[in-house]
Amino acid sequence: MTLLGPDDPLPRRPSRVLVVGTSGAGRTTLAARIGALLDLPHVEIDALFHGPGWEARPSFEDDARRFAAEPTWVTEWQYEPVRPLLTERADLLVWLDLPGVPVGHRATGGNARAPAGLSRLGAGRAAC
Repeated sequence: MTLLGPDDPLPRRPSRVLVVGTSGAGRTTLAARIGALLDLPHVEIDALFHGPGWEARPSFEDDARRFAAEPTWVTEWQYEPVRPLLTERADLLVWLDLPGVPVGHRATGGNARAPAGLSRLGAGRAAC
């Protein structure tokens, strides 16, 4: 696998994209934007995983195998049971490596207290 930086051109147009990042980093938002930009279907993996009452759906792994077999998709890299499958099928992995304070700030809706020395405004600005 070739490691590219943010300014490097892609060697070819990707057809199966995984977006990786911590909770609150914007994985789902970025995956949807990549899908729209590249005209690839975005499969929101949370929607496959969660059933009524936020319980895991029994068909999750089968559903993930089914969409991973498709020629094109964008999704988030989550849920340990299907990570190897998705990694094997993906031709591009986008890693969101954002600072912890801004991610925590976003994940809590801005209600988290910033550590000493960082203003909440500064933390929120960095997340944009």
